[in-house]
Amino acid sequence: MKVKLDEVLNKIEEYQALTGQEGNHIDELRLFVKFYFIKSKYLENTERRTIELNLYRLLNIELQFSYHSENDDAYEVIFNLINSMIPVPDNMNVSYVT
Repeated sequence: MKVKLDEVLNKIEEYQALTGQEGNHIDELRLFVKFYFIKSKYLENTERRTIELNLYRLLNIELQFSYHSENDDAYEVIFNLINSMIPVPDNMNVSYVT
């Protein structure tokens, strides 16, 4: 099932409510989400992959923040968001928190 832009933005708002996070990094995250959904269909594969990797990087930063601040609810929101947007193949061993 493909996730929709509004669903992702709602999850980011839910995450913000759980963490109290505000600022440029959240604005940048929203911008990359919108770019991922709206602009990426007009770009070539390399450019689309760059957007996807930057979005993953930003989501991973928020995942690490919620993990290290021991906010399990926020961690779950971001973890599920990452998996719904950028699915990882079953044969890859991926750890989101370092």
